[in-house]
Amino acid sequence: MSWIRYQVMAQEYRISPHALEECLEEDILVEELEYVLLNGDVLEQYGKRNDPRGDRCLVLGYRPQGDALHVVVAQACDGAMNVVTTYLPKPPKWLDDKTRGEL
Repeated sequence: MSWIRYQVMAQEYRISPHALEECLEEDILVEELEYVLLNGDVLEQYGKRNDPRGDRCLVLGYRPQGDALHVVVAQACDGAMNVVTTYLPKPPKWLDDKTRGEL
């Protein structure tokens, strides 16, 4: 998380078009996304060796108004941090903020 926090504080990260689209659809402000990345915790880590998307992790945090927000970030080949997607965890995919439901 320290690397993620550093990238956010230094404003050295990129937000993918998909993540921006999700922000618009879910009414997520970029400031809320940053707040979660600065104050959240890694919930899951994934990525395969030589995966072109880089190592990824799912960060769980809570927006200032209290609802959970998931943010997936990746370390790109050039070392930069990419925000891959963001969403509000909800059924059926998520049973609660931390527990996966149906796929």
